[in-house]
Amino acid sequence: MENHLLATLSQQQVLSQEQQQSLRILQMPTQELLGEIELMLESNPLLEVEEPAQASDDPQARAQEHDDDRRDDRGEDDSEFDAAQAETPVDQPYEAWQGASSDEAPFERIPAPESFRDELLADLGCLPLTPRQHLLVACLVEELDDRGFFTSPFETLMRYYARILKEEGVENVTAAEWREALATLQSMDPPGIGTAGPVEALMKQIERIEPSIMHAAALETLKRIVSKHLDKVAADNRPALLKLANGKSSILDEALRVLKTLSPYPIARESSTLYIVPDVIVRTQNGVSTAHLNGSSQLRLRLRINDASSEADPSTRRVLLGEAKTFIQRIEARRATLQRLADAIVTRQQAYFEHGPAALRPMTLSQIAEELGLSVSTVSRAVSGKFIACSQGTVEMRSLFSAVSFSNQGSGAEEQGASEIQAMICKLIETEDPRAPLSDEMLCEMLQKQGVPIARRTVAKYRTCAGIPSARSRRRL
Repeated sequence: MENHLLATLSQQQVLSQEQQQSLRILQMPTQELLGEIELMLESNPLLEVEEPAQASDDPQARAQEHDDDRRDDRGEDDSEFDAAQAETPVDQPYEAWQGASSDEAPFERIPAPESFRDELLADLGCLPLTPRQHLLVACLVEELDDRGFFTSPFETLMRYYARILKEEGVENVTAAEWREALATLQSMDPPGIGTAGPVEALMKQIERIEPSIMHAAALETLKRIVSKHLDKVAADNRPALLKLANGKSSILDEALRVLKTLSPYPIARESSTLYIVPDVIVRTQNGVSTAHLNGSSQLRLRLRINDASSEADPSTRRVLLGEAKTFIQRIEARRATLQRLADAIVTRQQAYFEHGPAALRPMTLSQIAEELGLSVSTVSRAVSGKFIACSQGTVEMRSLFSAVSFSNQGSGAEEQGASEIQAMICKLIETEDPRAPLSDEMLCEMLQKQGVPIARRTVAKYRTCAGIPSARSRRRL
């Protein structure tokens, strides 16, 4: 084998640090951008937020804002909508909260939500238990996972809590006492709390069913199904389930009906609520939809005239001033790009904002990029994590793009996008016979008869994206 040296020429585009930071700010979701602005306001004393009310009180500021809006291609028409009103934060009506003092935040009086462990400990105080029993049950409550299950071995539990219980004056706790404490915990609400898994949690809930509510034979069938045959329920194997009910369909239907009311998890997984702040608000007037930036998510910054750094070192002040101006330029560039992008999207999707997803037209990132004179990667970054509030709800901006389009039998009719085809599939399934549901092959043939040249695997993909199970799972006898 011989070694050779080969020289090749290549070109590579490298973005400067300023360009990379501009693209990073453009790609930021709203909440992340607000956090970036807050961090910059804390670190740079030359920056401050320009309040919309302050900007509208000054005639020169209003004129300047009007000029800026015209430069940003806002596309104003003869409607009565004012540009200043478009940038008014949607949460402005809540700034004056009746019933709260002027120097107190309106949400400070809202109590923090309690965890299920806090609720269990509060209920535990109402039970007639000795201090020793109360302490053991409280230890078990702390060992529950986020679903309310108890999976810790008693041997490990006894060693771990031996020192803690000794500090509380409780010693020589036996395994029988721990099991008695666990039985006490499992007798509390919600049903199934403290069990080892979903099956045991369901069985604990079945034990609490009143005999007057359910037929005895159906109750026994339900117990047999839950204990060993839940896989047959998941597979919708009705013949096998009928054998468990001794061939009686009414008994099986009653058992399955009650099973649907039970929960395999005693506690719903706790999670913090995440709120979406729309970047763009679409308003429709006289049949025409227009896009306006949401002022609460598009904060405008300005240089502070009287700042604390006026007496600072001149070199330090020059650095802070340059950093502040650059950051303001990047925020304004992001705002202008989002406005242009929103205008282009709303212009192409007028029918969607009026009639809904079935009227969504095919639209690709490359089409918008060519129209705006931007690169596809820039448009992709701009729509990433951005949301639009309109009459159809709050939708992700990227969901309005579709890379698939079909024309009706090549006759030059209006193109159909993926969302429209998905809506057609959902409509066909809604009208199907539940005893003989439509298969993907049958749906494909029906769509082709309507002029949509689509493959069976594409039908299956759209059906899955819509959250619709297969024909076998939809069959009802």
